[in-house]
Amino acid sequence: MVIGVVVFVYYSGNEGKEVYVDYTIREAVKVQKEVDWAQALRSLKARDPQFSEAAFLTRAEKAFLQIQKGWCDHNLGLSQAFLSDGVMERFGIQIQEQKDAGVHDRMDNLQVLEKRISQIQSDKNFDTIHVFIRASSIDYEEDLKTKKRVRGGGSEEEFEEYWSFLRKPGAKTLAAGKGGLIEGNCPNCGAQIEAAATAKCKYCQAYLRSGEYDWVLSEITQASEWSINEGRRVPGLAKLVQEDPGFNLQHIEDRSSVVFWRFTTANRLGQVAPLRKMCREEYCGRLAKEVDYQSDGRRTYYGDCAVGSVDVRGVEIAEPMDRVFVEIRWSGMPVLVKVSQPKPTVMGETINFHHGYILNRKHGVKTDVRTALVSSHCPSCGAPEGKTEAAACEYCGMVVNDGAFDWVLDTIVPATSGEFCDAIKVLKASEQKGGSPDSDPGIPSIPGPGGSARKPSPAQAGGFDFGKISIGGQECLRWVVKMMMADGIIEDKERDYLKDFATRTGVPASKLDSIISDASSGNPDLPIPEDQSESKELLRAIAGMALADGRLSPEETQILNHFGSRIGLAPIDVSMLVKQERNRLFTLAKKTLEVKKTIS
Repeated sequence: MVIGVVVFVYYSGNEGKEVYVDYTIREAVKVQKEVDWAQALRSLKARDPQFSEAAFLTRAEKAFLQIQKGWCDHNLGLSQAFLSDGVMERFGIQIQEQKDAGVHDRMDNLQVLEKRISQIQSDKNFDTIHVFIRASSIDYEEDLKTKKRVRGGGSEEEFEEYWSFLRKPGAKTLAAGKGGLIEGNCPNCGAQIEAAATAKCKYCQAYLRSGEYDWVLSEITQASEWSINEGRRVPGLAKLVQEDPGFNLQHIEDRSSVVFWRFTTANRLGQVAPLRKMCREEYCGRLAKEVDYQSDGRRTYYGDCAVGSVDVRGVEIAEPMDRVFVEIRWSGMPVLVKVSQPKPTVMGETINFHHGYILNRKHGVKTDVRTALVSSHCPSCGAPEGKTEAAACEYCGMVVNDGAFDWVLDTIVPATSGEFCDAIKVLKASEQKGGSPDSDPGIPSIPGPGGSARKPSPAQAGGFDFGKISIGGQECLRWVVKMMMADGIIEDKERDYLKDFATRTGVPASKLDSIISDASSGNPDLPIPEDQSESKELLRAIAGMALADGRLSPEETQILNHFGSRIGLAPIDVSMLVKQERNRLFTLAKKTLEVKKTIS
């Protein structure tokens, strides 16, 4: 009897402790976004006491409505003044595609139903505010000549997007009544902006889209593609920043976006001219042959393109050229053009792609932060780039595609190719050998208790580094889907679990359907772990996501054991790894709840 009582008390106490751990982790997950949001907003207001969330959202809505009107009118007008070149390039190309097809998009009864700040990020170069916008309209296509409707329904439909605005950390909210870029005025001197495409104010010579004075729209993301932007460690980044203090990921990602859209235009037109000023001459020669009609009188390109993500994965410092490795996920519909029949013919459904863009720049060149978001302007004189095929600027005559001023495209390869992945692996190994830098500018700092700065852990940031490519919430979900597809099907119960897992990782339901479709077609497009150590890190990442409610369900345990068996781990080894991860999350959870008390 005594032994029975002792055993009962022991297990009851142990179960009570486990319940407490579960509860603590669950509560921390609930308040983590609130804690991060409050700290980020407090940090922003400390630098800019006049910042008002309501006033900012009012301007964001105005920008949204202006852009939608310009989109339908095929004329963005002065809205260009607050668009980064990456966003402007995207709109310009899509509008030209519509013109070539003889149609334009119409959005009747456009209304903003909801707007809110979803995330705030800060680093030494920029503050970034991501705004969620839910709107509705009657969306259809209209023939440019006849004005007749050619596609689209007659009922209102809702759509959701995330709009990302950038500004320098030293910038201050404009005084009440003083218009800025969104209102069509120079935010420095107040003069009316006369030429939307110009980089500088005609009167005070201030760089309009530098972010020094006002917010600039740097990205628009469909809700189906959105995930919380993760702090990430980019190998080689800290080292280059030491040599080039102005170097920043925002500029590289904006310039890469411009390069991507120029590349799609070159393919659509069958000529390399649109890309030449941003692509080294040797690669232009190769592309000219690839985009032209082939020996059978046919050529293909991808239309109706959309970009899912643009992320810098590595930075290499070398003589005579430094290199950056950029990962771009995108999609497009295959289109066929024949010499005998120049009218394009759509050949199938939308296809997802995953490419590595390698850009280079002459070693020793320094970044001008003021021009970070004007990537399609001449890096020498700042003039907007002309439409000619010349490699030199039409205004100042400087050759701009040799890497002497800014980053230019060196080559495009599959993101899972050895050329791309092996280079990143070497960079990671080199950084690990040399020791981690004290400060990695690739990861935004989050103010901690008392105003000190701390870096988010991989789990808090939603991402983990392993092997060749940083892995985030979406990649974790892709791996879980891949493991569930081992028998060729996903049952209803498994799909319900995936929906729950997707919610934890911030992946929308529509994106989950796309991931399942990719896995079903045998094209999951995942980075493959190099060895057991990397495989363990991947397993730990998936376990961390699954432990958001404190414990693993039987389905989750089965998935982890299945993956563990594939990398040579017995169930007891997997159980030990999960226990270690749970203890780590418990420790982090207690700290998060302590911080929550200080901001309540």
